[in-house]
Amino acid sequence: MNLVIPTGVVVLVQTAVLISRVTAAIPGYSTYFGGSSGEKAYAVTLDTDGNSYIVGETQSGDYPTIDCYQNHIAGNTDICLSVFSSDGSSLLISGYIGGISNDYGYAIALDADRNIYVSGSSNSYNFPTLNSIQSYLAGSDDAVVVKFFADGSDVSYSTFLGGSGSDKGKGITVDSGGGVYITGSLNLPISRRRRLFRELMGEEVKTLF
Repeated sequence: MNLVIPTGVVVLVQTAVLISRVTAAIPGYSTYFGGSSGEKAYAVTLDTDGNSYIVGETQSGDYPTIDCYQNHIAGNTDICLSVFSSDGSSLLISGYIGGISNDYGYAIALDADRNIYVSGSSNSYNFPTLNSIQSYLAGSDDAVVVKFFADGSDVSYSTFLGGSGSDKGKGITVDSGGGVYITGSLNLPISRRRRLFRELMGEEVKTLF
């Protein structure tokens, strides 16, 4: 069976985190990436220069870090975020964000200024929050939404999003006005779901569960 990969595509293979880029304009690259334990890459996006932004999960205390918000693992599993140059020769940003338990990064997006948006899930009561809509873990696990500044060194905001059940942020996109849209799964009664949506109206983050 022949696998045909369109030009400019970054291919992610889970478990070993194999990162491959095939393009007609730029020499391709392929590399393993991670630490001494387990990593999974769940999503990737590119900026206008062809740099690759990858988000996923890691259990490695020695995951490569550079110019990052959090340079150590805080729990069993943390969200990992890494940015590679267009030719794969340089690691531009790489690090963790997470709390004491398990945190997963499922989706990633960029705005016009290359600020980095990540959505995922967490069951860490102390997941880092800042300028948050919801500063606490409300259920068994909640969706999380994080906006990193373009250089990756700090966050603009970080928030839980969820109720008393299990909630996950599986997709994210940003519009031209900076509005952030989240998709995923929400385990809430209809009445609580409507109340949550009313609470979020007028906020920067918009949910589409």
